[in-house]
Formats: sequence, C-alpha cells, structure tokens
Amino acid sequence: MHGMVVQVKIDADRFDEAEQGLNEMVVPTVKAHPGFVRGTWVHDRSRGRGIGIVVYESEDAAKAAMAMFEQMRAAPEASNDPVTVESAELYAVGAIA
Repeated sequence: MHGMVVQVKIDADRFDEAEQGLNEMVVPTVKAHPGFVRGTWVHDRSRGRGIGIVVYESEDAAKAAMAMFEQMRAAPEASNDPVTVESAELYAVGAIA
C-alpha cells in the first residue's frame, strides 16, 4: 500500500467554504478513485492548516491519484480556492491500525 500526504493552508476567512468543498467535492472524488483504501483529513482552524492522508492499494494507484490531483490543482478555477496546497508527497505505508 501507498499513501498520499497533502499539507494545506486554509484561508481563515473562508474556512467554512473550505470544509464544505472538502466534504462535497474532495472526499467523494478521492473515494471514487481506483485503488482507494481510506482517507483521513485533519485540520487546525486556529492555525489555518490541514493535512490529508489517503491510502491506496498500490503504488501505481497512488501515483495515478497524484497525477489526477496535480491536474486538478493546475486548473484555472483552483486559483480562487480557499485552500492552498503546500506539499503533496507519496509514501509507502508501514502500518495501519
């Protein structure tokens, strides 16, 4: 298994909008991706930070998800998003409890 770890900055004035986008767009899109196993998204509203960890069945599935993520991130409408991606990386999964 492999995981994608994404760290974001969230506009404090648009936090509710960001959370709505996460629940209505991001989570359903990620869950529908081939090889999806599980995902967890956490945030600290007071610091305007968030982290998402999404686990996929294989390295190939994780790489395909990362490629889709990069395309969405580069889309023109992403420039007005209340969330700014600071990093996105792939890791091998050592354990899941």
